[in-house]
Formats: sequence, structure tokens, C-alpha cells
Amino acid sequence: MKIQQQEVLQQSFNQTRKGNVLEVMDEGLILIKDDKDSNAIYPCYFLRTSAGALPSINADDIVIYRVPEMDEEFGVVLGVVEKYAQYDDKVAKKISKRDISQMTTLEDKVLHIKADDGLVIECGKSSIILTKDGKVQIKGNDLLSRANRMNKIKGAGVNIN
Repeated sequence: MKIQQQEVLQQSFNQTRKGNVLEVMDEGLILIKDDKDSNAIYPCYFLRTSAGALPSINADDIVIYRVPEMDEEFGVVLGVVEKYAQYDDKVAKKISKRDISQMTTLEDKVLHIKADDGLVIECGKSSIILTKDGKVQIKGNDLLSRANRMNKIKGAGVNIN
């Protein structure tokens, strides 16, 4: 009985494998090429483990995934394999200026976000959209502008209603 349990356990462990991402498809499926069997390609979903943003997954990333069972159409990507680096002040000080320009940074209590093509901030029915050509769009059910001093609206033209 114990040998049979070990065999079943070993078979289930064999179904969790390491592989490389071939493609992240538009419909959300991730195509995985098995690390040991180069002819095996599996379409997989991604396992969400928290309410936060999903990690970025790109072609050539190494992942751990569960192979689909005989009666299943898709496998499941369990996670991306990478070195663990906890963000703290020591790490931030070691990053060069060149590297910082490629990521979002928090320095001196000011959040600086830089995007090459555009930036969208959304919350419920409200949004702020910035485009690379200089357009700024603010949307919401109500828009309130307050100033303790002068509240100015400047532009080549101003259209109110």
C-alpha cells in the first residue's frame, strides 16, 4: 500500500515541470515549451495567487507549470523562475542611473512615473490619460478644481461648454 501511495505521489510530482515561455497569446493563454521534452508544447493559464497585479511574463521566461491531465485542455503556469530580490534602500542605492530610467521609482517622497508612449490612471469611473503627443484627458462623473490663490485656465483657446 505504501509503495502504491509513493508511485501516485511521484506521478503527480512529475506533472509539475519547468519550461520556457514561447508566446503570451492575446486571449491570455501562455504557450510553454517543456524544458526536458523539446517537442512538447502546452497551452497554459496563469495561477493568480493574490489580488495584486499579475507578474510580467514574456517570451523566453522560465516558468514552473503543471502539465494538463488527459481530460484537461490547458495546463497552469504556477510562477516565473527568477532570483529573489526584495526591494529596499540598500538595493535602490546599488542600481545605476541607467537602470533607474527603465523603472518606476520612489525617491525623496516623490513618485516619478515615466512612460514612453502613454500613461493611464484609472479608479472606478474616473481616469487621467497622458499621451506622448502632449494631450491630457481627465474624465469623471464630477470634476472639482480648487485653489487657495488664483485658479488659472490657459490655452491657445479655451472652450467652456
